[in-house]
Amino acid sequence: KVFDKKVPLAIGAAWRAPDGQVALALASIGEAPLPVRLTIPAQEYGLSASGKIVRRDHKSRKQIGALTSPVTSLQCELPPRGAWILEFGTP
Repeated sequence: KVFDKKVPLAIGAAWRAPDGQVALALASIGEAPLPVRLTIPAQEYGLSASGKIVRRDHKSRKQIGALTSPVTSLQCELPPRGAWILEFGTP
């Protein structure tokens, strides 16, 4: 039997560490790069309206943006079958 089902190409989950740091895990099951637009409401996540946005993957850690206002928008491209951890407000 063959089953067809539509599912999102990317999934994500946010969490807060015991030390108060906030991160978001993103993963793609797509076979092509996937444009992603994130809206980050700093107050809702308990973040200050300033601080770094850092992306971690299996190879590196890189600053990809900054929290600049109460609501920050970030556009990026998730690699095919890739996964990232985005850390917010890291020093």
